[in-house]
Amino acid sequence: MTMKKTCWTSLALIAMLITSLLAGCGGGQSSVSSSAAPASSAATASSDGGFSGNPSTPAETYTLRLATGHQETDPTFQEFKKWAEAVAEKTNGVITIDCYADGMLGTPEDIHEQMRQGANLSFQADAGRVANYVPEFAAISAPYVLDGYDQLKAVAQLPCVQEWEQKLEDEFGLIVLAWNWTQGYRHVYTSKYGTSPSEFRNVTLRSAEAPLWVETVKTIGASPITIPYGEQYSAIQTGVVDGCEQSVGNAYNSQLYEVCKYMVETRHIFMGNCITISAQWYRSLPEDLQRIVRDECKAAGDRVTQNNEALDAERIAEMSEKGMEVIRYDQLDVEAFKQNAQSSYEVLGIGDAIQRLLGDLAAL
Repeated sequence: MTMKKTCWTSLALIAMLITSLLAGCGGGQSSVSSSAAPASSAATASSDGGFSGNPSTPAETYTLRLATGHQETDPTFQEFKKWAEAVAEKTNGVITIDCYADGMLGTPEDIHEQMRQGANLSFQADAGRVANYVPEFAAISAPYVLDGYDQLKAVAQLPCVQEWEQKLEDEFGLIVLAWNWTQGYRHVYTSKYGTSPSEFRNVTLRSAEAPLWVETVKTIGASPITIPYGEQYSAIQTGVVDGCEQSVGNAYNSQLYEVCKYMVETRHIFMGNCITISAQWYRSLPEDLQRIVRDECKAAGDRVTQNNEALDAERIAEMSEKGMEVIRYDQLDVEAFKQNAQSSYEVLGIGDAIQRLLGDLAAL
């Protein structure tokens, strides 16, 4: 009896051991399956607006190359770097923005064509540049249309601008992240004196290639000669042109006071640069990363705007001390310049776009 009991006990123990082993194998498979699911889950925005990824799986990283014609010492370029720092911080290093100054990455036209093909590029453009694709955008920077930052900062809210932005993305693969990277008013810098369009009749001014800028020079009454931005100083110095029209910041940083005797305070454009980006590259980002890139871009643009007015006053004073004579706005025949601008609207075919723009502004 004792032998039988011992035998049955041994058999029971063996059966229990086999059952336990089989259960252990099945449980192991179930454990692997359940732990794999969270590791592949998508990263999400954190509660403070930053970026939170799953720590067990490294997130895919992205690099954006930002191109601008600004010099590295320019305050606007410094804000590009702060934008890059903010994005890196908010995304926990998932997105890196490398900033390139002085037109290092090529011409605006080449950069935009690369962006249209999906290149990881962003560019500080202007309404004239994007108007090469959607002509209505020229209304934003057409001479004597918008006056001051209050109007410019409202641009992104306007139904007509949102419609043009959608066309830019759908048909040309480009997105505008922000319009608020302002450069303030643009004026004329020249070796020849003038206070009205008639007095600029025999003056040549450097122009960018975009039709908007060519027509802007004609609004002033001068003759445009298209020259790359990086060559404008030498072109004025050697007499290829008599001057240029520029923002105060660009004139100061380019040391135009060395080659131009006069600054004519025409205020012909209140300049708002936009930040463009490849739609294909941008839309490839998770939505929370898209939001961070756009929000931090706008925040940096606001800082640029806040600094510009005071900086412009300081720069004009310094250029005057260095020998540049400033012909003030109230010394000019401003109405004649504004009247001259009407023909540029017709040439560019943006009369209707300007009316829509101003109408949407009035309706806010």
